[in-house]
Amino acid sequence: METTFNCLQCFINEFISSRLKKSIDLFKLKSEYWDDETLHTHIRKEIYKASCELI
Repeated sequence: METTFNCLQCFINEFISSRLKKSIDLFKLKSEYWDDETLHTHIRKEIYKASCELI
């Protein structure tokens, strides 16, 4: 049972790390091309969307 839990935890950790890296890379790219106001508005929308998904 513990081995199954550890495997599942590793999978979840890798998935979350991958999603986080992708989000960071996209944020860096957007910050290079968007002005501050557009970037901050977009970030607020993304935070709201992520919060809703978590709920």
